[in-house]
Amino acid sequence: MPTDDQGRGPAVVLRQLEGTGREIRLEETTLPERGVAAEAQLRAQMTWYPGAGTASVQLFGTQEQPIVFRGWLRDAWIGEQNGALALAQQLRDMLLSQGLVELSWGFSFRRRGYITRVRPTFDREADIQYEVEFSPTETDEASIIVQDAEALPLPSQASLADVLDVLSDALELAVTAATVTNAIQALF
Repeated sequence: MPTDDQGRGPAVVLRQLEGTGREIRLEETTLPERGVAAEAQLRAQMTWYPGAGTASVQLFGTQEQPIVFRGWLRDAWIGEQNGALALAQQLRDMLLSQGLVELSWGFSFRRRGYITRVRPTFDREADIQYEVEFSPTETDEASIIVQDAEALPLPSQASLADVLDVLSDALELAVTAATVTNAIQALF
């Protein structure tokens, strides 16, 4: 992963995909603090049927959890007066625009989603701690698996007649079984 001259790491880029297309770069001294979690989970529904030793599982894909990152915006570090306040306002403006955003960090981490929370904490106008919550709706790894479906042969008249014969026989057996069960219950 590329780093700047002082080993701080690659920039975090928030780029609006709808509307103005504005871009916010958090780099060098405005980078988020260490320890940003990017959790994903498999959406699965497990059902345990009575007597079964194995669950029946339905998979519904993956889901990314919100990514929360925090850091500091300081005029002294940014190198311009009101730079911290301007950057905090840009984060807020991106939230208020309610547009789809791409979050990228280096070359390999990309997520698309929405900024769902911006929380500036003001020590002074020149020193602002920020916290941004980004809720992914898709990832760069997301892919759709498409394959041809096998064509099933259409039933012929003869095979439909065979199916109807089997069903008729099964119905006769069910009626006979119900008659025998009722007779036994009448005796006891």
